[in-house]
Amino acid sequence: MEISLRRASDSSTSPLRSDGRSDFWSNVPDELIARIIALLPFSDIHIARGVCRRWRSIALSPSFLSQCPTSFRSRKPWLLEFHNQMYNQAWAFDLDGWKWFHLGLFFLPKNALIVASSKGLVCLGKKSREEYILYVCNPITKMWRQLPALTFDPDIVLLDVDLGTNIYKVAALVLRDNHCSRRPSGTVSVFDSSSNIWVETDEVPVSISSMRVMDASLVGRKVECMATFCGPLHPHP
Repeated sequence: MEISLRRASDSSTSPLRSDGRSDFWSNVPDELIARIIALLPFSDIHIARGVCRRWRSIALSPSFLSQCPTSFRSRKPWLLEFHNQMYNQAWAFDLDGWKWFHLGLFFLPKNALIVASSKGLVCLGKKSREEYILYVCNPITKMWRQLPALTFDPDIVLLDVDLGTNIYKVAALVLRDNHCSRRPSGTVSVFDSSSNIWVETDEVPVSISSMRVMDASLVGRKVECMATFCGPLHPHP
């Protein structure tokens, strides 16, 4: 599911030269343009998407998206920052370009709070009556989906993405007994995007027991950096 955002520049279908005539890019196949854009730093990809309607379409095409995982593997991870009272907004710091980017998540349902992220995908959750609803989205392409509702409130939500298969898994965990979770401690439910169902288990992965909450590092009155959880999602063999 995708929300299309239109701007005034979208009326143009190809880049124009200063004299108003289409340049040589008009004759370059879409497949080649997709390969070129996929090799650019993210900040330049963002600029390329705003050149014209054609380039924006190419930068959202399956061909382009399939090449991104290979291109992005050699790049440093991004830092994702969000505020628990500012719904549908986040900020990402590019360690390669050393820049901050604002990620507007206004295309998602209201009052959904970021609970996890992995390899370009973001997971958000919100309480809805007797259910807990999770959403997985790509904040760049604006594509998102709602997962089948949970009947309990998880203490921890984890997201893991396999770039080789484009399959992602979401784990919802209850680590302590409480009236809100309505599940015994140690309960784990795992959603697999390939099967589109939740599977419940009573076994907590070994790596989860090694996770710990870390304190924020403060500079003046601002948070410099904060790690909420650490450790791999899957235990090493």
